[in-house]
Amino acid sequence: MPVCAKPGGLDVIPVQMKRYGMALQRPIQPMPPDIDARLRAGGLRDAYEARPPYQRNDYLAWIARAKRPETREKRVAQMLEELAGGRLYMKMQWRKGQA
Repeated sequence: MPVCAKPGGLDVIPVQMKRYGMALQRPIQPMPPDIDARLRAGGLRDAYEARPPYQRNDYLAWIARAKRPETREKRVAQMLEELAGGRLYMKMQWRKGQA
């Protein structure tokens, strides 16, 4: 799914809602340097890149919304664990090729 630009220069990622037949627009989240470093250090950068764009974006947005450092760390750890296992996305079952 291509990324499109919104007026005002805000890039968004389209997310198709199959059940309701509508597309959502979510702002694209930047990759924080510390998370990129942890993905690389753990050998999980390829696993991250193999996920659909909406999942990568959702993980980063979810992590960015954490108000406390402890919460942010817990969310980063969950993302890394899910990427390492390859079968979960936000504690839900997921298989490669599944949108």
